[in-house]
Parts: sequence; structure tokens; C-alpha cells
Amino acid sequence: MHNEFSIENLIKGKIAELVFEEMFSEMGCTVIPFGYERAVPELRRYNKSKQGRDVINNFRDTPDFAVISADKQKIFLIEVKFRSKLGIKEVIKIAQRQIERWNPSELFIATKEGFYLNDCGTIIKNKAIAKLDPCRVSHDLQEKYLKLIQEFEK
Repeated sequence: MHNEFSIENLIKGKIAELVFEEMFSEMGCTVIPFGYERAVPELRRYNKSKQGRDVINNFRDTPDFAVISADKQKIFLIEVKFRSKLGIKEVIKIAQRQIERWNPSELFIATKEGFYLNDCGTIIKNKAIAKLDPCRVSHDLQEKYLKLIQEFEK
């Protein structure tokens, strides 16, 4: 049963990453997979020794994506998560963990109610995460991808 739960969560996380990647790409951003799972998958094989685990732990909290704005003026490091329900205490914990190693960085959360995105420092300061700004991803595009999330989450 535990494996089924883990696999289901893994699939939801991958869907959130794919939705994020497609939405921002459609907005003209350059989206570069940056997370440890994609950038260094070979390292996962070598986590048996203490030295191997130490090295891997340094990579584990790598944000999922580096995003270059459509105007090529800004670069963002963004961690992507899927959550069935938005729990602000958990969001703050994720932001705190993220900012410890990757400052500045942002947190994107996909839920069946909508998308959220904020700088981790702002999340911690305000004890809240804002809805994804239509200036970053148009309302129509958000609606298109939200329908996909809702279909999967039925």
C-alpha cells in the first residue's frame, strides 16, 4: 500500500512539473530542467556509501527548473509541487527549506483549485503564497492546464 501511495504522489508531481514546463514555455520563457532527478539521475545509484549520500544530499534540494523570462532579462529558480489541498504551514516549510540552499528561489504549487507562485522569501514573510499572476501566465493558459489537473485529480 505504501508503494502505491508513493507512486501516485510521484506521478502527480511529474504531472505538475510537466504542466509548469508547458505553461511557461507557451508564454515564451526558456524552461530548463534543473532538478536533481533530471540533471544528475546517475547519482542516485551511488547513495550507498556515506560519501555518496553526502554528495546526493547536497543535490536533493535543487529547484526543479531554471526559467529565463520571455524578454531574456531575468532568471528564476523554481521548485514545483503538486498538492491536493493548499496547506500554508507545509508551504512555509517548503519555502524555508528551499531558501536555505537556493536563495533567491520561487515555489510553484499546482492544485485542483488553481496555481500558486511566489518568491520563497515573500512566502515566509507574508505567511502566504499568491495565486499565479496572469502577467506571468495568462488566465486562458492557466485555465487550459487547470482542466488537465482537475481531470487527473477526479
